[in-house]
Amino acid sequence: MENDGSLMSPCLEKCIDKLQKIQNQALITVMGYRASTPINVIIVESKIPYLTIRFKKLGYKYMWKCFSQLNNTLLNNLELITEVADNFINEINFEKSLVVEFFSKYGFCKIQL
Repeated sequence: MENDGSLMSPCLEKCIDKLQKIQNQALITVMGYRASTPINVIIVESKIPYLTIRFKKLGYKYMWKCFSQLNNTLLNNLELITEVADNFINEINFEKSLVVEFFSKYGFCKIQL
């Protein structure tokens, strides 16, 4: 789930909330908290961030790793995917995935040697 989180980013917020609730219940069980303990306290003390923050961090980390490698095939494919995603956003108001959003924001940083 963690590796694919950056691709899942345009999921419905309701689905991400369900996953977050499952993670919260697991943290309550594993850490031995009472059910009445506030979630923000559990998150801070367990040092496990919310899923949306974790997905974004791992996605950005992966993309910076791809940018650091020369001739990475993912970057060439993302140029095509970004063009297609731009067309779909205009036509049906579709949200971009985190990877495509990151590439369109920082794609100019790619070094050509």
